[in-house]
Amino acid sequence: MVVDDEAARLHLGAIWNREISAKPGLAAPEMMHEIASGKIRALYIVGENPVMSEPQSSFVSWMMQRLELLIVQDIFQTVTAKHAHIVFPAAVVGEKEGTYTNATRRIQHTSGGLKPPGEAKADWEIIQDVARAMGHDWHYDSTEAIWKEVRQAAPIFSGVTYSRLKEMGGIFWPCYNETHPGTPALYDDGFAFSDRRARFIPSRLPQSLMEPTAEYPYVLITGRLLAHFNTGEMSRRSKRLMKVASGSFVQMHPDDAERSALSDGDEVRVTSPYGTLTTKLAVTDEVSQGYLFIPIHFDKPNVNTLMSAVPLDPQARMPALKVIPARVERFVC
Repeated sequence: MVVDDEAARLHLGAIWNREISAKPGLAAPEMMHEIASGKIRALYIVGENPVMSEPQSSFVSWMMQRLELLIVQDIFQTVTAKHAHIVFPAAVVGEKEGTYTNATRRIQHTSGGLKPPGEAKADWEIIQDVARAMGHDWHYDSTEAIWKEVRQAAPIFSGVTYSRLKEMGGIFWPCYNETHPGTPALYDDGFAFSDRRARFIPSRLPQSLMEPTAEYPYVLITGRLLAHFNTGEMSRRSKRLMKVASGSFVQMHPDDAERSALSDGDEVRVTSPYGTLTTKLAVTDEVSQGYLFIPIHFDKPNVNTLMSAVPLDPQARMPALKVIPARVERFVC
């Protein structure tokens, strides 16, 4: 449901007894620029690590330090949390009850069982405590009560009860009533149009697409490694996973390395129009000539130092470019 859908606003407004604004909120990159302009003076971050994950990460780190109030709610002391004025320690899976949904749309129940350490609490308990402290009469007494509201708000979850989740071990949404079996495969009976046929929309390249130049002769691609997950805050704490991939690197094709008089293992400086970092060179034919690859999971260095926050994709409202022009040169102290 999107906020410019009047029916959706009326539906949720009736559940919450509130008038829902039709004005969309800001995407994360937009928030950083509103901090710079002074329009945003406080930020409450839950389970995210924007200093690592957002493009132009040095700028993001600077913006975190400009805030009058930064609250971070997370399970680890992330690089973002190090800038916080207040840190709310959150419980991890295994220490809290609730539901989670995987990438195949399968909803599963987790019962917790372990006691959270220290002052850590489940996220919903922390948020409810904050709401009550701000004068709101929130009175959820369990995750099941919250899930009942989710089912009321979003019809695709209507038939997914806690009892069914515990009995069946998981249900695929959409599941519209308590006799519905769930939907392991979407669209096997057609698409959500009157003629049941799909719609294809041609993609358009951003007008500001950046290409290699004499100054920046390579195309830098960022991405993931098998051993790590997203910003690495969890996976980098595993000794076994760190043995598989222990640190950052930049991959370069052997012909490009030979032409630049660089060797495997050299310490190099990688520079884009937006920043610079130093890392180890990995010479490999896993990348094509003219291309570079750096993984996203490491904070020293953080590849998002090199990335641009503009332009934003108009639909996803995320940076449209995942590649950037760059150059590589031997690092000399």
